[in-house]
Amino acid sequence: MQLCLAQNRAQLQELGYDALYPGRDDIPGGELRLRLARRGMAAPDLVAEAIQHLRQHSPDPTRGLILSEENIPGAMRPFFQGRFFPQAPQRLAVLRAALDGIGGRLVRVVFVLRSYEALLTSFYRKHAEDNPVPEFAEVAPRLCSFVNGWPRVIRHLRDVLAPEELCVLSYDQRGDSRDLLRLLLPDLAECALSEPHRSVNLSPTDPALRALQARYHAGARLARAEWQEVIAEHAGDQTDLGLARFSPEQAAGLQARYAADLERIARMRGVRLLIGTEPA
Repeated sequence: MQLCLAQNRAQLQELGYDALYPGRDDIPGGELRLRLARRGMAAPDLVAEAIQHLRQHSPDPTRGLILSEENIPGAMRPFFQGRFFPQAPQRLAVLRAALDGIGGRLVRVVFVLRSYEALLTSFYRKHAEDNPVPEFAEVAPRLCSFVNGWPRVIRHLRDVLAPEELCVLSYDQRGDSRDLLRLLLPDLAECALSEPHRSVNLSPTDPALRALQARYHAGARLARAEWQEVIAEHAGDQTDLGLARFSPEQAAGLQARYAADLERIARMRGVRLLIGTEPA
């Protein structure tokens, strides 16, 4: 999504939109640095900082502002303790206050859900890139027993952010980045948008993670460039070592929970649950 915003930024600017997104993975033009929670900082200080940051990059209140940031609900590290985005309501409250501070209407939120099985597996693999982690089988029971889940996050998006429209769709039905951008901004329906041809934030292979974990558990501390080099060295080896895989029983439980939670979300008032671009 952020690559799509970068690639279509000039056209969006001509149409009256400022696009703000982080510069992770060297995405060009990434200037968003929202701190919605930080140890030792009170909420009013975070709000004031966010207002200043948003005004700096979108000073004209008559222009539309597009924000794209996957970390708004919070960090995923608490998954290891069986907690599912526990800071979401506090972080959303800071964002809502910051948006109020710049005098903007929150017209539309588009939020993409990922299945619990895929999300938790991806989280473990990404965390293992630059941290020593226990074997997956050791942490899988706690990962599976998390409290709350997507319905709580969606409820807070609705009640705390209070957008005029909240669209929710599943990761595997999201279409391409242009589809998401047009869902966020329906007035772009007739615009010719460009779709990015490269992907970012790709998960490393099992052999890469095995090599990294061997070094971390031996006491090594690697700089970002060093662990990225290890990932690149093993990118061509797609051998499945079963490094992060739930048992059939665990996977079935997560799948059933996700399906049930999608049904709960579909029944929520003020939430538009989509499959692709059609109502569920």
